[in-house]
Order: sequence, then C-alpha cells, then structure tokens
Amino acid sequence: MAGCKSPDTSSPQDVTAPRIALNLKTDLMTIKADNASLLKIIKELNEQHEIDVVVPQLSKDRKVSVNITNMPVNEALSQLIPHDLKYYFKAKNMEIKIPGNTGDKKADAPPPKKIRNSANQR
Repeated sequence: MAGCKSPDTSSPQDVTAPRIALNLKTDLMTIKADNASLLKIIKELNEQHEIDVVVPQLSKDRKVSVNITNMPVNEALSQLIPHDLKYYFKAKNMEIKIPGNTGDKKADAPPPKKIRNSANQR
C-alpha cells in the first residue's frame, strides 16, 4: 500500500529522553532521565551547555536513571556518572566552585618531617 508505513518494531533505546536544564546565573543543573544513554546525556551537555565531560571507560551501552534537581554542576555530574567510572569535566562560560583543599597551611601545623635515605646515613 502506497503511503502506509509499517510500524516500528525496534525496541527504543531510551525509555524517556533525558531532560537537562542549566541555569547559568546560579550554575545549578537539573537532569531527569529514566534508562537513558549516558553517552547521549554527555553529548547533550557538550552541545547545548558547553560542558565537556570525559569518561575514559564509558561503554556506549551504559544506561542511567537519575532525578537531579537544582544541584551544582560538579555535584550533579557525580550523581549522574556511576561511581565505578572516573570522569573529568570542563565547563565553559561558568565559574564552578568546588570545595576542597585550598592549599593554605595552618599556622599551627607542624613542619613536614625529613626522611633520610638509608644509603646516605654512613
């Protein structure tokens, strides 16, 4: 029959398409995905929000389900990417504040101990 399409019998790759929103004023991200391709989410982050995420050990078949609402970008990514995978990211056009060691020495911190090489102790 001309003009009739046979129904698509292939299984869908994503149960629902991921929804990603980023507020550039607050640097807060919302990601909602149900059994979605992690690779597809990462590509969308790059293409639409200029966030480059590198996951060296990522399988193209990896699926994720997340419901992240108004979370800082670094925290949202740590929720999105499974804990068994290492990742790196760079975000353009936004300042990301990641809490951590500032490198400042405390005034009351003892000086580092010197370690002697046993070969030089003669």
